[in-house]
Amino acid sequence: MRMHVQDIPFTFLAPYRYPFNQCPFTPNETQLASYLSGIINAVAASGSPLSPRTSSLTSRLLKNTPSWKPWTATSNPVMNIDTAGPRVFEAADLLLDAKCQFWDDLLNADITAGTAFHS
Repeated sequence: MRMHVQDIPFTFLAPYRYPFNQCPFTPNETQLASYLSGIINAVAASGSPLSPRTSSLTSRLLKNTPSWKPWTATSNPVMNIDTAGPRVFEAADLLLDAKCQFWDDLLNADITAGTAFHS
């Protein structure tokens, strides 16, 4: 089972920093840390997660990020990010529609009120 917080050591580059770099991170896990940190940097710089802003990312699997469209009320793309490379799925394909209905309702209410950030 995947848990939301499992990304935190990777997002904050733990494989590169002491004492975490004393753990047996694989080369693929270290590259995943570069990718996730690069996404955070890209969002901070441009508002978009793609392309990752990082100089330590060399993995071809992670550099070839697929197009990831914004989440809307009618299209629900989600990205799975792991050491095999990022992949985009529709939420319905992953049976997430019912689990994410709350967020759809919230987005629709924000759009109706004119308070949502959307393209």
